[in-house]
Amino acid sequence: MINFCITNSDHIKKHNFDHKISLGHDTVLYHDSMVEIKDLPKHLIAFCGILWEGQIEDFADSDRQNGQYYAVLFNKQSNTLKVISDFLEDFPVYHYIKDDKFAITNSLLAFSSALDIDEKWIGLAQSGNYTDRLIQPHEGIATDKYLTDNITPIKDVKRLGPGRVMEIQLGTGKMNTYSSVSYTHHRAHETKANLGCRLLLEKK
Repeated sequence: MINFCITNSDHIKKHNFDHKISLGHDTVLYHDSMVEIKDLPKHLIAFCGILWEGQIEDFADSDRQNGQYYAVLFNKQSNTLKVISDFLEDFPVYHYIKDDKFAITNSLLAFSSALDIDEKWIGLAQSGNYTDRLIQPHEGIATDKYLTDNITPIKDVKRLGPGRVMEIQLGTGKMNTYSSVSYTHHRAHETKANLGCRLLLEKK
């Protein structure tokens, strides 16, 4: 499997993983065997996907890498954790943050059944009023808020979104999200070989 979960509370997590790595401050990185782990002198990197250029180790220098992936970057010196989603979001990342507790994972199945279900999302899904992972307009639903908040079937669990980075300072609990890079930036730096690879992947 290629799943991961980072959390500071096992109460939020239910999925069992093959491996776990302590990051300190009660935070643990859980991952399955097929997730690539790069343990560098100053960083720890967890990666799944494909890079069109460069190496996994390049995330230590910049979160702006060209490919389709999710990546976790932990700075051992600053105790800063980054979770990075590619700009096509072929590998969705979900997060729960509430009352100083958090969990970040690529699988909704990793969240504990102790979390509540979002009944509005379920109702829309059952009636067919959604496309992909985005809610479509529906009477009585605050659609604009739902679209921009990237909601999921679980209350307080949201998608990180394409080309986004979540940064957490372990110990202090400070969190920030931002865009890693624009879609046009990737296109401007795309080689012919990368273009062929991308077009094949996008046809899947």
